Parts: sequence; structure tokens; C-alpha cells
Amino acid sequence: MNQPTVSILLDQIVNDIKLTNQLSKDNMRALYHMAGSLLIEALYLIDHKAVTQYTSESGRSFYKVTDMPIISHERDKDKEMSDEDRDREQQLSDEDTSAYTCFINPRYCNCQAFLRDVICCGKMIMCRHVLASLLSDCMGVSEIQEMEDMELAKCLYMSKNLE
Repeated sequence: MNQPTVSILLDQIVNDIKLTNQLSKDNMRALYHMAGSLLIEALYLIDHKAVTQYTSESGRSFYKVTDMPIISHERDKDKEMSDEDRDREQQLSDEDTSAYTCFINPRYCNCQAFLRDVICCGKMIMCRHVLASLLSDCMGVSEIQEMEDMELAKCLYMSKNLE
């Protein structure tokens, strides 16, 4: 599936989720078909209350997603890991518990996976942080922090300088 088609389909799924405030099995299947294991990782972040929406009185907003390693401890120790799985597990453990700044429109995250896999390689449509932000927003489950416009601007400026 090409990027514009996936983007249109994703927007339709998001609108459907917003109408019901829940993730149906059909929507979950479609999202899994588009995002694969990123959906599981995003839902893990949502379940662990890792998504916070910061919003101002003017309606501007951004999300902070506190990342955490999602390493399967139930993996069979006798099975050989593929190089891709080993790289993914290493990436997850390296990222530890960093906080990333995300926007859902346009979709953007300041994590390395977004830069590498979305921007540079075009392998994925988004990272797990953007997907978690998007889903938590349309399901209405993210923690919301309200602030003044100037405070929001300072937060964004500081997060840019911390990269």
C-alpha cells in the first residue's frame, strides 16, 4: 500500500474511533495491517499512561510520550533471534525511558525511529510515539495538561534544545 492510501485509510479509522471513543476489533485489525507491531507498542504506552497532551487556550497542542522498553521476557531462550529482532530489542533497551515530543497533525516525533524509519527510509508511516498520541487522542484517554500559550511555547523551545 502506498503512503497516500495508507494516510487516507488511517484518517478514516481515526474518525471512526473518535465517533465511538473506542478501538473496535475491525479498526484494530486494519491498524495492525498498516502498522504491525507498532500498534502493540503504542497500546502498551497508552495502557501505561505514558501519553500526556499539553494544550493552550488558543487550541495549540502537543504530546509528550514517555517511552519505556517493551522487551518480551517470555521469549523462548532456546530460540534463535533474527538480526531484526535483536536490533529492535537493542533499540528498545537503549531508549530506556526517554520522553519524546509528538504532534498528530502534522504527524511528527523527535525520536530516532521517526527520523530513520519514517523520514529517511520511508519504511513506516509513523513511530510508536505518534501512533500512541493519535490513538490516545481519538479515544480520549490521554492525560491533559492545560497551559498558557507562552508556557506552551517555552516547553516546545526547551524540548527542541534538549535534543
